[in-house]
Amino acid sequence: MLDTSRPNFRAVGWRVVTAAERLQELQRRIPDLADEWTGHPVVRARKETPDQFELSLEDWSRSQSASARTLTYLASEVLHHARTALDYCAYHLVWLDSGAARSGTKFPLVNEASKWGKEKRRSIPGVTAEHAEWIGEIQPFTGTDWSGWLLELSNRDKHHTAAEVVPTYRCRVNPAERFADPLGDAAYFGFQVEDSRLELNIAPAMTDPARGAGLPLEATLAGILHGVVDLSNRFLTEIGYTPIEFSTPGHQSS
Repeated sequence: MLDTSRPNFRAVGWRVVTAAERLQELQRRIPDLADEWTGHPVVRARKETPDQFELSLEDWSRSQSASARTLTYLASEVLHHARTALDYCAYHLVWLDSGAARSGTKFPLVNEASKWGKEKRRSIPGVTAEHAEWIGEIQPFTGTDWSGWLLELSNRDKHHTAAEVVPTYRCRVNPAERFADPLGDAAYFGFQVEDSRLELNIAPAMTDPARGAGLPLEATLAGILHGVVDLSNRFLTEIGYTPIEFSTPGHQSS
């Protein structure tokens, strides 16, 4: 049983572990998804603007893909558990620093520096100046990628619709080699596609159209979890808890 009579940060670790398990399951399911998505890229350009390529997907079966839906909801769970871990951290940190449990706390994440002071006072009242500084250092307005991704994606996932897994293709074409349009439009040239590969992104960004199809799925979710772990461990080790250990291929956190 979890001791609820005093600040207890163990639930932070539980949430992070669950998020990591969901991410690992998502990674295991990606090959299933690739097998189900049978589309292939078509590259074409209008004859009057042959250097302005258009990419489309022929015979695309994404809407019927059960694995696509599974990945979307696994990604949603990763985001939910990561955000909740931070909220737990904020609640118990306020309790620890102020000496009293308080309702209405949450982990503040803001995009604008001008809103930080108000949000800090409202969300984490009573925390020490040092702890508030640690939280301020990783705010999206400081340029911290992982917290900005978490704010954007979790807000979309919670309030609008699930943070969708979006397929994209990368490929090479030789612009000097032009063929008849594969879709049969005489106003277009077609180009031979080479070295095409499927890549998965997460949710088109709401605030930055320059990101196009979204953020890289696995790297973004892993980056968020590493950020949550690294920040949580600053508090946990100071208090005397064993730090959370979490690793993904190419990364290590402890």
